[in-house]
Amino acid sequence: WYQQVDSKAFFFGSGLQCVTANYSMNSDGTIKVFNTGNKGSPAGSLSTAEGSATIGDASKCELKVSFSRFQPFPSPYRVLETDYTTYAIVASCLSVVNFLDLSALWVLSRTPRMDSNQLKSLLKHVADLGYTWDDQRFTNQTETCKYPDATMGAEAFEVVV
Repeated sequence: WYQQVDSKAFFFGSGLQCVTANYSMNSDGTIKVFNTGNKGSPAGSLSTAEGSATIGDASKCELKVSFSRFQPFPSPYRVLETDYTTYAIVASCLSVVNFLDLSALWVLSRTPRMDSNQLKSLLKHVADLGYTWDDQRFTNQTETCKYPDATMGAEAFEVVV
């Protein structure tokens, strides 16, 4: 998945371009989460975050995601809407983020550059769902982005956080 828009409250994305999110099954039944982005420019150093997710409430499309063994509890992620082939709208309900009156939302696309009319429509849909998303941050996904092979995992990259 290619990130189109995220929330400024999500610190991993700060200053990143060419951001991707990849999900795959682990042998133990958990889900591997592998996020990448380039710092400052498409040619910038690669930043990665690798985590693990378990299915929360499947009827609500919820995942419980952890990016560190030191994380006190998994973050709740919910797929608000997807057509499975072109886009997904994802939210995370983190009490500290909500307390600060910030959002934790993402719009993801299966292609690096989403059609601008589709993106506008999805952003309107997020507002129609009742979300206040004043801290939107649009992700630079240019022709010069070089995306890593998501099957390799974080061990194949220098981790820059």
